[in-house]
Amino acid sequence: MIVAAVPMLKPEVTADPPFSEADVRRQLERILVFPELQASDRRREMLRYVVEEALAGLSAQIKATTIAMAVFDRGADFDQQSDPVVRLEARKLRRDLDNYYADAGRDDPIRIDIPKGRYVPKFSALQAHDRAATPGMPMDPPEDARAPTDGRDMSVRAPRRAPLRLALAGAVLLGLLGLGLIWYMTSGRHDYSHVEIPFKGPSILVESFDANESDSVTTLVAELLAQDITSALLKFPDLRAHTAFAESETETAKSIARSLAGQALYTVHGNVWREEGQVFVRAALSRYADEELLWSERFAESERERGISAISDEISSRIASVIGQPYGIARSETRDRLLVETSNPSLRSYACIARATEYRRIQSKDLYADTRACLEETVQRQPELSRGWAMLAYLRFDATRFGYQQDLTIEEGYAQAREAAAHALTLNPRDTDALKAMSHILHFEGYPEESIDYARRAVETNPNDPETVGNLGVMLGYQGRFSEAEPLLEFTVERSISPAPRYYMFLAMAHLMREDWDDMLSDATFSAADGGSISYMLLAIANANLGNVAAARTDYLRLEERWPLLAEDPKTALKIYNVDPTLLDAFAAGLDRVRVVISD
Repeated sequence: MIVAAVPMLKPEVTADPPFSEADVRRQLERILVFPELQASDRRREMLRYVVEEALAGLSAQIKATTIAMAVFDRGADFDQQSDPVVRLEARKLRRDLDNYYADAGRDDPIRIDIPKGRYVPKFSALQAHDRAATPGMPMDPPEDARAPTDGRDMSVRAPRRAPLRLALAGAVLLGLLGLGLIWYMTSGRHDYSHVEIPFKGPSILVESFDANESDSVTTLVAELLAQDITSALLKFPDLRAHTAFAESETETAKSIARSLAGQALYTVHGNVWREEGQVFVRAALSRYADEELLWSERFAESERERGISAISDEISSRIASVIGQPYGIARSETRDRLLVETSNPSLRSYACIARATEYRRIQSKDLYADTRACLEETVQRQPELSRGWAMLAYLRFDATRFGYQQDLTIEEGYAQAREAAAHALTLNPRDTDALKAMSHILHFEGYPEESIDYARRAVETNPNDPETVGNLGVMLGYQGRFSEAEPLLEFTVERSISPAPRYYMFLAMAHLMREDWDDMLSDATFSAADGGSISYMLLAIANANLGNVAAARTDYLRLEERWPLLAEDPKTALKIYNVDPTLLDAFAAGLDRVRVVISD
């Protein structure tokens, strides 16, 4: 058996000259007295442990297993696949550190980081210009974009730039896009209203938040939250949101309930208080009909650097992400009910789109035929329904990508999918599903930059939707741009109620490129929930490099059974995916390694 040698890792030091151990320890103590870290003794202990191990020259021993045993009282039989405590706490610790350097530590001389995908700390000097613009936390979108970045510009490009690139891409592409898409890409001055389906999805009544104290900060945040949450929720499709102010909440709720008889109604409520420079918000979601509490969570923001409006914006966007996402409680409950109650014609279109949404998450072949037929019928019955066309674009795209439709060439299949997405955008240029569908189609047709343009537009339209942010991460991942993709994918996993396996798959690829085998194995394990061949390839590569011979052999045999060509020649098998050549080389080298390991 051949096992890959484990490289000796040292703490990353970017200062010149290097910091002394005393300098680093002084910085460590500054951080450990920061209030947000005091809220978690284990994370403080974890930070101290990895820093001290690194300073002692034991960086190669800083692994999930050693941290679990030293900090979290786990035994030698610790299995990070079934117990992700280290991975989850490391994510929170990175957030704690970013919060610290955005606030109390902005003038400190040394920055201590725990880079993503590993646990060995990095020490770097904070220059004056660094202190003025500390990088934001990837889990929490910055105020201007509401989606995480790594410092690059994530803003959607001006509408007139993409058409120029599309024109350069070729007249054939523009012809297939059709006049409707040309109008959309070159205009944007018109506001076409699309016909809504009779059932418009769950309604959310956002009540005024209670202020536990009478000071101006608490009172103002409480007053702003209801309106900000409502505004953020309105960016999600299939949701209606209403604000009810304290003096009229009861009457507003009754009025809305009467107008929505037989439809779903939920209420958002909560309270606001302050402690030691922090503003805390407890938010909750209840079902209106029986007042059952469905969800509750606490949020906190520092008031030292953020204004009242910024605090409300940030917390409201996080609350909206939980409540409004496609697999959040309100939309999931409504979808589950409609999938079994489709006898009412007024619910048929919504139920069909709900079924397509579920298909999109798991991409199950068993759901495909019925979902496709349902969507084709929906757009015939309601040709003005933009979301019907948007979801149909996805299904037509998958028909070609997965070989479900044999009577069309690949080019014809993609053109048919693109026409559906273009028509959806003609009806509603801000339909995020249509924008995301177009981004997928253009990527597979070989137009990566145009694909990214559409994905970015979707994020700007609704930066609070984890799935929309994750879509941009996936598009960047296909192109091997993991420094940009990884924060987006981490944000999506963190904010999602039920993250799609594909997000973990691309995170595993990011770890592959850095040869972070432990984290690659962890994410590939979650990715394999969909039973996909690429996930088993990633599992086999990770297990082979970790010396898990039996597991690597099992995963490789599963891969051979499901997709023999991928096991033998990933570059040929994945040609249709337009994957970055460097990533394809890593797949090929990884599988070569697997074959060597399992043959011994």
